[in-house]
Amino acid sequence: MKGFVDIHNHCAWDVDDGVQSFEEAKACLTRAKKDGIEIIVSTPHYIPGRFSKEDFDEITNRQYELVKLGKEMGIQVYLGSEIFLNDDYLEMFDQGLFHPLAEGNYVLVEFDVRKNIKSNEDVEDILYEIKLRGFTPVIAHVERYFHDGMDLERVQQWVDMGAVIQVNRTSFLSKKEAARRKMRLHSLSIIWHMLSPVIRIMMTDLESACFPMYMSSWQRNTVRKMPMFFVVKIRKILLRI
Repeated sequence: MKGFVDIHNHCAWDVDDGVQSFEEAKACLTRAKKDGIEIIVSTPHYIPGRFSKEDFDEITNRQYELVKLGKEMGIQVYLGSEIFLNDDYLEMFDQGLFHPLAEGNYVLVEFDVRKNIKSNEDVEDILYEIKLRGFTPVIAHVERYFHDGMDLERVQQWVDMGAVIQVNRTSFLSKKEAARRKMRLHSLSIIWHMLSPVIRIMMTDLESACFPMYMSSWQRNTVRKMPMFFVVKIRKILLRI
């Protein structure tokens, strides 16, 4: 099996609420390499309506600095963005002030985690508009939007519309949480197989070098036992490499 691919993280320093310094970014890449992650797509937060061409250029320049740092450290870094789907999102899409994942046709998007998505009747229209513009939405950390239990039927509807579903590895691979609930690898695998028809990617959503952003050996072993398309499809479809 080839190394892991992380298409959702905030390693570009001092551009959002993620990594804040060059030293922290370097520490993150060091840990990533140690954990077998060989490809990273940098996805800083993009907030439509509060984002100018100057902001876009500034963040892009910092991402290219991360690309250079990654090259020096033996990790491939590509450009991307995590777009917040507020009322102004279409303007950002139409102006092109964002980076699709590795400059392909997939774009990482997020809804407002503070609001229960079950009461949001516009989700399907939003996904349709993104598809209409030639992009496939990758819905970030879908598990965070349902405040009273995940609605798998609705998530399946998004998949049927052509969206890709991503979850954060911390939501399913917390050893402390597993121990607290008296769940080990077997139980986690059962949960994963139950959700696997709709979940397609598990990522770090790294925001700090102080956070256990990548995977412990226990987590790596868990991941390798789960039927994700971490490498093959992400390489060939999302990243086209």
